[in-house]
Amino acid sequence: MKKILFALLAMLLVLCLPLVVSASGNNYTIDNITVEFSDTSTFSTEQQEVIAQAIINGTDNSYTTYNLLCTLFGHKETTESIGAIEHCVSATAPRCTRTIYEITACTRCETVIDTITISKVYIFCCD
Repeated sequence: MKKILFALLAMLLVLCLPLVVSASGNNYTIDNITVEFSDTSTFSTEQQEVIAQAIINGTDNSYTTYNLLCTLFGHKETTESIGAIEHCVSATAPRCTRTIYEITACTRCETVIDTITISKVYIFCCD
């Protein structure tokens, strides 16, 4: 009986392992840039998509409209560190660059308020 229980637990662990691996990160890849969010990010998936677009395409909020709450009471700001990997930048190894950004965004109107580059380093990512 003990061997059967052990075998069932082992099979359950093996079957659940791919589920854990696939749900372990929030990455958005557009062209040759991958934006990485932490698993404990306070941003919703919609906000993460907006932030990924803002990092890749640049941030120009000069014409952005705000919702009524932000107009009356101001933005509800949240700040997080987010990584972005630009693949195949250099012709020789290390080929890719990893940039760490500090992003300040409003959780009410999904506007990226500020983007600060913290660091940028070359990494070994692509062959």
